[in-house]
Amino acid sequence: KINISVFADSSAMIGFAKPMEFFGYKMAMGVTARYINRRVVYNPDTDEASFTYDISDFLDIVDNRTEVSWNMVTLSGIGVDVGAMGDFNSFAGPATWGLAIKNIGSTLTGTKTTSANVSSTMTQELPLIGVAGVGINSDVPYLGKMLFSCDYKFISPDSSFYKNIFMGTTFKIKMIYQLNIMP
Repeated sequence: KINISVFADSSAMIGFAKPMEFFGYKMAMGVTARYINRRVVYNPDTDEASFTYDISDFLDIVDNRTEVSWNMVTLSGIGVDVGAMGDFNSFAGPATWGLAIKNIGSTLTGTKTTSANVSSTMTQELPLIGVAGVGINSDVPYLGKMLFSCDYKFISPDSSFYKNIFMGTTFKIKMIYQLNIMP
């Protein structure tokens, strides 16, 4: 079976952050308020925000033998994020840590219409997400300065460790030029 869910988010946000000292340690703490606008494709026949097809249904759609019926609803709501960050010296160079709690009390609502032309309220609660991360700036021989980063979602609707960890690096490659002059 194939399960298809489609949505697109846009948001306007305003945030405030302030440097502060906590037990002699300098850090920054902040809060962001977001107005979230989500467009969701839903199935008017089943009144669900997803479509489930077996392989024969899917092939009928691809071959244009079956017409797909979908509607779109706009959901909106307010979301709040809080976070903190600070600097420290690591074994590999200067580093920054961060901690954020996202989607505090975030619920989106809107009105949808079923295939029977009946209106109802659709509600989606955004999952509470907690993220901790670290970024380390290091000087690597032949490559130059690199930023290594790692984030982990310690609060997440997904229980898989591997789906909640994110790692990456950023670097600028130094160009090495060699000029050979032969007589």
